[in-house]
Amino acid sequence: MTGGTLAVETLTPFMYFGPRRVQAIGAGITVAFQCLIFLTGNYTFFNVLTIALALWLLDDETVLAGLPQRFVGRARRMLAGPPSDWRRWPVQVGVAILVFVNAATFWSARRGPLPSSIAIVKAGLEPFRLASGYGLFAVMTTTRPEIDLEGSDDATTWRSYVFYQKPGDERRPPPWVAPYHPRLDWQMWFAALSDPPSDRCVLALARRLLEGSPPVRALLAPGPWTDHPPRYIRATLYDYRFTDWTAGRANGAWWTRGAGSPYLPPLTLDAGGALRRAD
Repeated sequence: MTGGTLAVETLTPFMYFGPRRVQAIGAGITVAFQCLIFLTGNYTFFNVLTIALALWLLDDETVLAGLPQRFVGRARRMLAGPPSDWRRWPVQVGVAILVFVNAATFWSARRGPLPSSIAIVKAGLEPFRLASGYGLFAVMTTTRPEIDLEGSDDATTWRSYVFYQKPGDERRPPPWVAPYHPRLDWQMWFAALSDPPSDRCVLALARRLLEGSPPVRALLAPGPWTDHPPRYIRATLYDYRFTDWTAGRANGAWWTRGAGSPYLPPLTLDAGGALRRAD
């Protein structure tokens, strides 16, 4: 699997620049590979985006051959319209702009500040959000830390909030969410990899839950604290691991988690509504 992945991701892109038949084969390999990832992992809509890009490698006749017959006639009438020269230059200009912005973004992220003339042009295109320096999984993690968010009315009895997708209950199997992107659950995973003071998302979430914000509470699954917000809130960090086959069959658990460590101390709201540490 590792060898196949390296071959598909390293060698197949060179097929994109070959003759049409070679391009079509490269597109087929890419689409098949992304479908396998889609069926075995939760990478939200990233696989769909890659498949959409690969479809641009197919020429008109190849695409028409795969369309339902009721669409073929309409597509052929569109292709038989005015000469395409006047329609081609906006695409060429758009591609040139995308190449420029992405190259400038890559350069500034890796090599430092851009020359002033290029920086001015890039700044003018910035509002269109054509590119960013974001990279998916540049460094792979080898552990699965998860944040357990708990509320309490008396700072003695604590009950956990339930998230729709992220690990919580050890007996709940991992859900298949792709191509949906559960942004809060996703952000909570990244927050677990950072220090609490550096992740304002968790602090903002804690404050809104203490305030009883209905839109924010609706981002979490039904469970404790649905009828009223807690007076206190805290967060504990656990290391989750998959159970082995024997343990899973014995107790029905998908996950096992180690001893917890404090992530956020008990917090409450002061008279002015600001978040503060509970005494």
